[in-house]
Amino acid sequence: MTTTTTACFSGHSSTLLVTFFLQLTSGTSGSDHFLFEPGQGASYSSDGFVLAGMALAAAYKAPTWDKLDQLAAVEWPAAAPSLNNTIFMGRGACSQYPGVVHQYATKDSPMLHGPHDSWLALNIVQANLSPSGRHHERSHTEQEQGRCLVAAGAGPGRRIMGPVARSFATRTAEACCLESSKRTQSTDDPAFVWEDGNCSVLAYPQKIVPAPASTVSGFCSVPFNTSDIVDLYDYSCLNGWTMGNIALSTRDSARFWHELLASKTLLSPAGLAQMTQWHPFTGGFSPSAGAGYGLGLFRFTMQLATRKPCARPLCHCDRRMPSRCMANLTFVGHPGVDWGSAMPLGGFIPELNVSVSIASDAHGGMNMSLTQHYNRGLFGDLQCKLLSAAAVIKQPGFPGFAC
Repeated sequence: MTTTTTACFSGHSSTLLVTFFLQLTSGTSGSDHFLFEPGQGASYSSDGFVLAGMALAAAYKAPTWDKLDQLAAVEWPAAAPSLNNTIFMGRGACSQYPGVVHQYATKDSPMLHGPHDSWLALNIVQANLSPSGRHHERSHTEQEQGRCLVAAGAGPGRRIMGPVARSFATRTAEACCLESSKRTQSTDDPAFVWEDGNCSVLAYPQKIVPAPASTVSGFCSVPFNTSDIVDLYDYSCLNGWTMGNIALSTRDSARFWHELLASKTLLSPAGLAQMTQWHPFTGGFSPSAGAGYGLGLFRFTMQLATRKPCARPLCHCDRRMPSRCMANLTFVGHPGVDWGSAMPLGGFIPELNVSVSIASDAHGGMNMSLTQHYNRGLFGDLQCKLLSAAAVIKQPGFPGFAC
């Protein structure tokens, strides 16, 4: 893997711009190569933030990397509300830092041990997705444990549509289900399609369409069990240092994003302009198709269906079906996830002039009545409802989102 990472450290009077170009060994041949030439592509890498931290430590003349005062480096404006619930953790366990909460991961999380080998329950697509791709209530198959259930040819054939992450041959749909779970590095349970001996793992589901009766398509869902939970309170909270060693409240996070991107008090105009020069991702992780990457910032569009028709510029309605409307919200910020906590949404939405942060002290929901697949989906539901409330407050008469 090769990545270009650019970091910008800027106060009101000066800007330090550092660009890193990393060459890493990849591929089965063992040869070194560049994914792209400098300036010819963009690829996200958390490692770049660690190198940026080293540059920041040098700029602030810290004697060693772990002596860098990361909070002081923010140069927070005196007139802004203080960040009273923000700390940057160094060496040692989370438990030694006052105010840091317990964090919970699952034993089979790909972030701890790689793909899981737990017993799986196959969730048939007819019971799991509506034609719009939204999740419905659990099917009875999810409540079964101990084997992978396959209901090939039950009723009219249906298949999940979406970008294919990888394909391989399997003799049965059950084998496709099991192998899909082993071959994906996603934190979500994989959606798959099995047709005529070919197994396709989808990057993400979009919708369902008719298919031959022999087609089997669904999700591999791991039954949730409290014995699988790992409390990380006595583990290291360093989290890769400048790529994730922060503990903060959602209020402090929202204040930070608003000062940076709405009030524009944290950086000089030139520094902020550098951070928001967007480049499309050409490889590696990307939060959505067409997303742009600046200097430590993502920009992408969130499309949310509305409960009722609404007007431009916030909404766009189908000419053939005026009652079907979507709101396009621009997100600028940086979501994040580590071993036992997450901030799936943290940034600024210019259409609403709102900064928003959602955080969790677990890698997903921990509801015993739901499978891991549905527990992980709780973030999306919470995000939709929070944004709906913000839109209704900021746009009087707005109908809200269909969460």
